Amino acid sequence: MTDEETKTIEIDEIDMDKECSQCGEKGVGEAGLCLKCVADKLENEKETSIELIKMDFTDEEKIDFGRKISELVRKLKSIESQKQSAAADFKASEKQTNLEIDELVRKIDDGFEMRRENCEVSYNDLRKEVDFLLEVDGEMVTVKTRKMTPNEIQQGLPGMG
Repeated sequence: MTDEETKTIEIDEIDMDKECSQCGEKGVGEAGLCLKCVADKLENEKETSIELIKMDFTDEEKIDFGRKISELVRKLKSIESQKQSAAADFKASEKQTNLEIDELVRKIDDGFEMRRENCEVSYNDLRKEVDFLLEVDGEMVTVKTRKMTPNEIQQGLPGMG
């Protein structure tokens, strides 16, 4: 969002006898906040975007996948021994277990998976790039960067908007 763009909010009534739930000043709207606190809240909101981000598995996750594979292999062996008496009923269960094993093995082999994460969007007008930031271990990390579109570059020009 550029400096020229503004956020708007509609307030139907202001009760001058009630105190703001955030700062204690009198005069609040329906949300229980005074106009200054509403303005501060709007000003501090950050733009976000859901992005598909490569997330490497931790050693703990990989160990957990191995445990799950072990459990699933035991489950599969049990299913195979019971299959002779109820082949039709266990056919679907066997297929699902194999799919789960294949998925976990693939995850271990790949060491990562693509996940949709809600990223903070940051426009870098100097580089003409858009950075997507994600909080990782308590700090914001750039996880993806792309070139600005012509429309995004145009929005950054003074007096245009």
